[in-house]
Amino acid sequence: AIRAYEALAQYQAHSMDDLLDAHKKMTEEILPDAGYFRRGSVGIHKGDKVVHVAPQADRVQALMADLLRWLEHTEDHPLIRSCIFHYEFEFIHPFSDGNGRIGRLWQTLILGQWREVFYSLPIENTIKDNQQDYYHALAAADNKADSSVFIEFMLMVILASISTTDPVGDPATDPVEKLLSVMSNTYLSSAQIMAKVGLSHKPTFRKNYLLPALEQGLIKMSHADTPSSPKQKYIKVNKG
Repeated sequence: AIRAYEALAQYQAHSMDDLLDAHKKMTEEILPDAGYFRRGSVGIHKGDKVVHVAPQADRVQALMADLLRWLEHTEDHPLIRSCIFHYEFEFIHPFSDGNGRIGRLWQTLILGQWREVFYSLPIENTIKDNQQDYYHALAAADNKADSSVFIEFMLMVILASISTTDPVGDPATDPVEKLLSVMSNTYLSSAQIMAKVGLSHKPTFRKNYLLPALEQGLIKMSHADTPSSPKQKYIKVNKG
């Protein structure tokens, strides 16, 4: 799953191939059909109750092609565009599993391609903190056949993510300090550290978090002789 977040900045939001690749990276260790649209019917259950029946599998390819074409050409504001895509994606439910994670990842991608700062916002974490409200908003939009209620909810999630993001320049909430706060005496990969600090955009992580910490000698590499090693990990330096 971490590989999908690492590759996020390389994707184009309107690309079918990129969407399928992200799903493959996200689920290849748990799903036999990772990277492929579902071939069977799916429904979303809440307990014993079916709260949403997704379109038939033979319609998924065409529905996703239409949605991605709309995404590429729409003139809607990126904030609205990202919310609409998120809702429509979840309505189609194109994969056998992993739809929620990919839908949220793709909204971050749409927003990040508009303003890079959105890659750094903890939108995913804010949704997790309000998970029941998230599913309620999806269900309410389904019942009304109108995505407005979900758009309003996601805009509030985005606002909450912005509001809880540490102000730039506050020494107590500096990116390097934030990185150090999630590290200990155990080696971690860059992807593991990104997940802990709530980042999904690797260039932002490297520029603002990782490289400054390395330059200040606050963390060290497991493979110092080969900085670009795919097996590279980092550990906090104990200053005693």
